[in-house]
Amino acid sequence: MRLDHLIIVILYLATVIIIGAKSLIMNKTSDHFLFGASKMKGFSAAISTEASDMSCWIFMGLPGYIYAYGAGKVWMAVGLLIGTIASWGFCSGRVMHFAGHMKSYTLPDFLSKRVAEKKNGTRMTASVLILLFLMVYLAASFSACATFFVRLSNDHFTYHQSLVIGTAVILLYTYVGGFTAVCLTDLLQGIIMLGGLIIVPFLVLYHFDVHQIVPNLVRSGLDTSASDYLNASLSAGLPIEPRDVLSQLSWGLGYFGMPHIVMRFMVIRDEYALRKSRRLAIVWVLAALSGAAILGVVGRFYLYPKVLSAGYDYENVYMEVVKKLFGTDIAVPFVGGIFACALLSAIMSSADSQLLAATSAAVKDCLHGIFFKNWKDHKVLDASRLAVSAIAIVSALSVWNHQVSVMRLVSLAWAGLGATLGPGVLLSLYFKRCRSEGLVAGMITGALTVVVWNFVKLVFVSGEAYTLYEYTGVYALPVGFFANLFVTVAVSLIAGRNKVGEDKFEEIMQEWI
Repeated sequence: MRLDHLIIVILYLATVIIIGAKSLIMNKTSDHFLFGASKMKGFSAAISTEASDMSCWIFMGLPGYIYAYGAGKVWMAVGLLIGTIASWGFCSGRVMHFAGHMKSYTLPDFLSKRVAEKKNGTRMTASVLILLFLMVYLAASFSACATFFVRLSNDHFTYHQSLVIGTAVILLYTYVGGFTAVCLTDLLQGIIMLGGLIIVPFLVLYHFDVHQIVPNLVRSGLDTSASDYLNASLSAGLPIEPRDVLSQLSWGLGYFGMPHIVMRFMVIRDEYALRKSRRLAIVWVLAALSGAAILGVVGRFYLYPKVLSAGYDYENVYMEVVKKLFGTDIAVPFVGGIFACALLSAIMSSADSQLLAATSAAVKDCLHGIFFKNWKDHKVLDASRLAVSAIAIVSALSVWNHQVSVMRLVSLAWAGLGATLGPGVLLSLYFKRCRSEGLVAGMITGALTVVVWNFVKLVFVSGEAYTLYEYTGVYALPVGFFANLFVTVAVSLIAGRNKVGEDKFEEIMQEWI
């Protein structure tokens, strides 16, 4: 490992730990620890929300897919941009207003109060599913963090050593600083992330001989021509299938069900801050996704004669570009260390937010909200810190034995959360007759659909068994999402009217209008 890189990484990690330590004084109650002591302003709300959303996959998964398969994978970025615009446009304002009226800070509590349930079916179901799928997401983040340290150290650190280091740092500042520390570090990390995604590809294009782009692409082992590789309407030289485009675009549906994003909407200060956040967030995402897509193509011709191998090695394109650019071509490794921290920022900014969202579901909504309602606040705070530790350790241990594809885990978690919670969030905001029975049935339907679609071999062709995903090539998210939507509406209508819930909906809407 270069000393320059080590110094920068140590300084960066020390900075986030110091932010966590300085936030400790604000964590006087469990609400302060889990949700923050004050409402978020426009700039911090926008950047921290999108930094917590755009996790390691924006530096690893998305560029890696485009590096490996070409511009035909850019439709995923288009879908995510549409999803960002839709979630801020159709959900953020109503979530902020509804949550403020109902005094809700978590998604399970929000859904439970919105339908005025007498029992805790909605709260329990949402809490359990959030915890399960967020732990899959956390496993991807911790694995990516370990990969970062392995690559940065040129294999001086083992995967296991790197996994321990990354998990320990994320756990430390989240455990100490809570939501306030997470928001402050996400703000810093969001700025660093955007700089890395825009500046690194720009510097490569600025210093690279443009006449070598096409020859290098051809020599890099493409299974098609350079022009076809750069054509977003083609895949492997053939016209891209509509189902592939729709599957990629459907990633945008996931935004409606991300608890760590919805929680940010709940704590935005006011309407003025919301409008400011909305504009900044959309611009940030547009710039970040554009940079990530360009990076995938840039890595293909710039890294040649080195060609990243199949599998999760594709996902190291950003780190390899940074190492070559600042270690050889520009030869300012100290600056390279700063841009390497952009990837670390992406990993940490999502992991900390997901860790707190999973903790709030486990402790605030499930344990305290259902089973131990008489707990004193100090006990809830202690349980929250214990849960943060337990969830982080279990998630890290789940990827202890081997490196995994970050994109594969993220796609599973994204589909699970989006299909499980997204329809419920939308219907609770727009469908007056939404009922607890419908939400519970819909969430279970969405979760089971994603699991069955990805893991149960139901199709047999020529003696071979395939999952529905393998057979159709269709992403599980849109299937689970619309199955959930249909079931929630149908069961809610069959269950009959819920006067308390409907009156509450009308009351909130009248106040908002």
